[in-house]
Amino acid sequence: MVFVLEVPHTLPPSCWSVANRDALLTRLREMASKEFVFEVGTVAELMQQRGYDTPEEAEADGEAWLARFHREAGPGAVLYANHTERYQLEPISEFDAYLEWMGLNLSTFHIYESIEEAQQAVVEDWSHRHKGTECKSALCRELAYFTEQTGA
Repeated sequence: MVFVLEVPHTLPPSCWSVANRDALLTRLREMASKEFVFEVGTVAELMQQRGYDTPEEAEADGEAWLARFHREAGPGAVLYANHTERYQLEPISEFDAYLEWMGLNLSTFHIYESIEEAQQAVVEDWSHRHKGTECKSALCRELAYFTEQTGA
């Protein structure tokens, strides 16, 4: 199980859970279905998607960054982008890109990747954390719901 504790800026914290990291990624994809969060593709694929046959066409159309990647890294180079829509050669994890996107409108969030990890978090001192008591309560409620549903 993966437990997600979301701490919005003004609203009360909430907690929800999914079966595993793959299910979390699926849920985040669904939440962001209309937003640009992650992309990976070759320079040639990006050129084709944008309708360019040559780097000069891309440059003339205001996409000098794409022309530069074509010239410097080659058409087969793999580019990555997250929600910032800035492409780079350095790999970006799709999972990390979606977590970063999730945090954009939150004060913070916490991911607990097992029941044991979530239970351990409950016994920690939350008094120094932003909305600490509310966070602890939200996590306790989700753990209780999970236990009730699964008998774990």
